[in-house]
Parts: sequence; structure tokens; C-alpha cells
Amino acid sequence: MKASDAKTLRLSGRVGVYIVAAAYLAFCLTWWNRSLSPVLSGDLFYGFAWRHGLIPYRDYYFGVGLGTAAVMGWSFLALWRARGVRAAVRWGATAVGSWIVPWAIALVWLNGEGVLGAFFDSVFFRGPKAKGSLLGTFLRPISLTLDNGYLRPAAVLSLVIVAIAVCSRWRPLRRGLERASPILPPLLVAAAAIAGVAELIGPDSRRLALTASYLAMIADLALLLRSFASLRSPSRRTIQIGLLAALGFSASYSLSISWAAFEVMMFPALSLPVAVALEASPAGRGRRELRLIAGGACAALVISIGASKARHPQSFMSWEEPPLAVSDTTPQSQGLEGFVLSEPTARFYDSIAALIDEHSKPDDRVFVYPAMTALYAIANRLPATFAVSHLPDVCPDWIAAEDAQRILRSPPAVIVFEDLGEGFYTNQERWFRGGRESGNRLILRALETLKPRYRILNEAVVGRRTHAAVEVWVLQR
Repeated sequence: MKASDAKTLRLSGRVGVYIVAAAYLAFCLTWWNRSLSPVLSGDLFYGFAWRHGLIPYRDYYFGVGLGTAAVMGWSFLALWRARGVRAAVRWGATAVGSWIVPWAIALVWLNGEGVLGAFFDSVFFRGPKAKGSLLGTFLRPISLTLDNGYLRPAAVLSLVIVAIAVCSRWRPLRRGLERASPILPPLLVAAAAIAGVAELIGPDSRRLALTASYLAMIADLALLLRSFASLRSPSRRTIQIGLLAALGFSASYSLSISWAAFEVMMFPALSLPVAVALEASPAGRGRRELRLIAGGACAALVISIGASKARHPQSFMSWEEPPLAVSDTTPQSQGLEGFVLSEPTARFYDSIAALIDEHSKPDDRVFVYPAMTALYAIANRLPATFAVSHLPDVCPDWIAAEDAQRILRSPPAVIVFEDLGEGFYTNQERWFRGGRESGNRLILRALETLKPRYRILNEAVVGRRTHAAVEVWVLQR
């Protein structure tokens, strides 16, 4: 490696360490600012629930850990091969040392809040068991894909695309692409038209977006493995591609642990394979056509996802948000000041917040089950449980068991209950508990025990904002 390249590499490593350290320090200082309104950030609720406790586990922690390990691991290997063991060890020590100050700040604060032990237990020890075993967690993107018929075609298509790219150096294939280059654009236009008629692409389909999500993750893994194979005599380009591939793959894979494929996985992972493909397109006849096809595919992806998000801006479990065009209602709840929502969503939040305010005092605890955590902030009430979300993949069984006992010992003034049905828990237990019963069953049994002590308000007052029934229970004093 040239001296100038080595100097650039060292400088890039230092700048990267400084950026990571500064970002983490800013994160800690943001948490330190207790004047933040919880409604401004769902993570504020997920993190500390108004100093009441910690949510046991979130994909955020796994994603940060996997991404940090991948990037630092690749950097260590690249420095080791390019500059030797001592340089790699010095860089590693510097990187680890840069975390001491922000970690010290965070740990002092956690200790002052009295949740230091809960933090370590929730994030590092028992909390991650909400995702199942370690092996099951790492293999979940594969198992979820095999288990879901809607995801499998997108995964297969992305594998085919990567296989073609890997084999593109094979001369017969390159010659065939060059000879077919004049008819490739019209063939692709025809294929796109057929796909549109068959509703495989368009604002009501996510097939193209799901394929791109899988493609981003798989292609970055392929580039990372190729760069790793070239580490014996690494060039500056190999190191850069390996670093970007490690970042992209770790980011997309950590996101796919909860659900195998969704649009956010494309950032930043998809940009690298697109750039490498454009650079590696064959010289001579067909080069211009292939680049136009790649550019057209990227434009189609942006348009397709944009149109889909405009028509289906949010869909999570039983919640389905209507198109953006109908978001023209200003909520009455003070906690949603500044928001403009669809009329059903605004009515849903306003109705429930008003019922909670009417039937509880400011110092009363309420319970929202399983995961509409925004209602705590909108209604300005503290949760009656340790966890603020009880979805099986984020809430370990032991926390669910303890929270079931909490609501039995001290029944909340108001309970907002969303009935997701037996199928939801069966699927969650199959994906995250290996078919075993989850701790959520204990909460459901506790709610059945408490039900006679509550008056269940007419559901029509709240309305069916979701595909599941949402009930408001008021404690009879």
C-alpha cells in the first residue's frame, strides 16, 4: 500500500471514531435532557418510560451492536493486513477508549436514576431472550422468509439477480448480454407492463420494494465476502468497499431480525451494489444500455415506494393508516399539538385520551396493552407496568410475568386493551419462542381475572381504528 493511501486510511479511521463518539455523546446528552416531551420521540418512551423503568429489549440495541462489531471488525482486519498487528491494536484501543467518556456519562446517569442494574439486565443479560435463542435470532431473517409465502418470491428473485451479477465475469454470459443488449430495454418495459397489470408492482404492491430490500442485504454480504477474500494484499478500493459492505449488511441484517424484509433495509445497503454494478458494467456494446436499465430500475424503485407510502403510509400489525391525501385533521389532544392526522386516527387518539383523562387522576397509573405506547404520552399518564410494550418479540417472559403480578396487585385506573386474537400469539410464539407459550399468556390471564372489577365502555365510543377491537376498561371504585 502506498504511503498516501495508508495516511488516508489512518485519517479516515480517526474521523470515523470521532464521529461515532460524538454521535453517542449527543445521544447520551439528549437522554439527559429531561425537558423533552415524550410525544416528540417514541424512543424516549421505549427507553425510560418517564423514569419509571426500561423496556426490556429493542432491535436498536442489537442493530447498534451488530453494526459496531461489523465495522470495527473489518477495520481491524484491514489495518492488520495493511499496517501490521501493532497498528491494528493501537487503532482498536483508541476506538474502545473513545467510548469511555460517553459510557461513563450514561452509566452515572443510570445509577442516579436507580436503574443501572435494570439497564444491564434488560439490554445485555436476560432482555435479549425476548427474541429467542442466540442462534434463532441470527437465523430469523431466513426462517421468517421460509415461513412467509409473500416474502419468498422477492427473496428468490434477489438471489437470482445476485447470482447473475456474480457470474457476469463468465465470458459466454457477457457475450450473451452484449448480443441481447439492443432488445433488453423493450423486453424490460414489456416485463414491467405485465408486472403492473398483474399488480406485482404499483402503489398497492410491495414486491419491488421487498426484492430491493433482500437484494441490498444479500449483495452487501457478497461484496463483503469478496473483499475479505482479497485481504491478503488489500488495495485502498478493497478496504473501502469492505467497510461500506460491512456497514450496509450489518444495518440491513439487524433490521431484518424482527421482520425479514422492509423498505428501510435499503439504506444505506443498496447504494453500494448499485455503484459497483455501474462501475463493473461491461465495456463496449451494451454498456450504455445496461447503465440505462440500472438507472431506470432505481427510478422505478423510488417512484414505486413513494407511491406506496403515499397510499399506505403506515401498516403495523392491526394498525392500517389511510392515505396521506386524507390527513387533514388537527387533533384536539394537547399531546398531539402540531400534528395533522387523518380523521379516523385523530378521533381515535382524542377519544381514548379523553376517556383516560375523565376516568383517572393525574397521579393514577394506566395500562395500555400490548403496544400503543403513544397513549401514555398523549394522555399524560404513567404506565402501571415495568415495560411499556408487551409485544412478545421485545418483552421477555420474565418481565411479562412480573407485570402480570403488578397489575393484579395494583389494578390500573384505566386499561386500554387491544384484542389481537389467538392467531397473533400463536405466530409470535412460533417465531420467537420455538412454539412454547410466551409470558403474554400470563398477562392475558391476569386481565381476565381483573375484568369483573372493570366497566368496559361502549366500543362505539372509541371506534374501530384498527383491524382489532380496542376496548377501554374503567376501574369500578
